[in-house]
Amino acid sequence: MNPASGKLLSDSRWPHVKFLIKANENEQFFLWKEHSTHSNEKGMEWNKVGASEAFVIDTIDGKPIAVCVTFVKLDDVLVAFYDSSSRLVDWDIITSWFKEVFKGKWGNDKPAVCGYQNFKDCVKFVKNKSSREQQEKTTKSV
Repeated sequence: MNPASGKLLSDSRWPHVKFLIKANENEQFFLWKEHSTHSNEKGMEWNKVGASEAFVIDTIDGKPIAVCVTFVKLDDVLVAFYDSSSRLVDWDIITSWFKEVFKGKWGNDKPAVCGYQNFKDCVKFVKNKSSREQQEKTTKSV
């Protein structure tokens, strides 16, 4: 693993990320518009956690390969949106790097990762997690 990637891994939010979504800023805006309580009463609470940040995850010939990561709480479940933010883009390196450092799972042990087009997977994960946590709170209070 490239030492340049340490900044993201040492970010205090990173260990708490439950789902990883590949989406650029426009796609993130569309997803927010479609799935947040802002415009959909059945949507999710959608709260950005801190500023979006660019992280260098590797280099090729001294040129950085960077990703921009945006941390968001969806119904109190921390997720991370990412997209490439450098001039040099190598999706094989980016995908391999995230596979190495993100071990989140859901369902039948599937990686808790999706793209913009499959955001419904993240929505299912968040809704299931939120309903399980609500049941646990109700059970404890009885």
